[in-house]
Amino acid sequence: MRKLVDDGFIFMTDKRSKKSFDIELCPRVALTFLWMYASDSQGIDAQQVRVEGTITELPFQQHPEIFENEPLFCMLRANICRQGEYVEWSELKEAHDKIYKQCVEEGIPDKLKEPPNHYVLYKVEPEMMDFYLATNSTIGDRVVFRRTDQPHLIPDRALKTHSSGDEPNGHDGIDDLERTFKNGLKIVTGTEQGVTEKALKEWCHYHVYA
Repeated sequence: MRKLVDDGFIFMTDKRSKKSFDIELCPRVALTFLWMYASDSQGIDAQQVRVEGTITELPFQQHPEIFENEPLFCMLRANICRQGEYVEWSELKEAHDKIYKQCVEEGIPDKLKEPPNHYVLYKVEPEMMDFYLATNSTIGDRVVFRRTDQPHLIPDRALKTHSSGDEPNGHDGIDDLERTFKNGLKIVTGTEQGVTEKALKEWCHYHVYA
């Protein structure tokens, strides 16, 4: 993933890859971010954020800074590697080392700073966001957000709606809901960009019982 915008997540990839082929066949995707780490109580904590939604292709002209800000090794890979194909390793390494040496000695050429024709940007527009937390042997806690303009996506079991001020397990109204949403996005992106109370009101909030 390269960027978070108000209405989705942006990432880029090789258009010749199996991933892009699958996206063309079915423009519905899921993103999953997982963290597992040792907790203060010497146990294992697990956090996961899962996003489901639709995906669309974007022209690089809309976000030229994305490729321009890539580190050198990403620019090199984008230009010389072919995803999903067998390669002759020695030839690929020789080509890589030659361009890398040139960049170090003479600077990165302008052509290398431009996205190659086979690279593509995609934007995932969320219809569901699922925040999960589990600690040691405790029951996992999951909070699910679904867009209110997608009522057909709301499952009819395992979920229960709660109004402001009537939230279980410490989720108390819009203020705590906003903190939950912001914290989840901050974990994924390192920013709270685009998260406002107005945006939150466009989402249904559910608490999942184990």
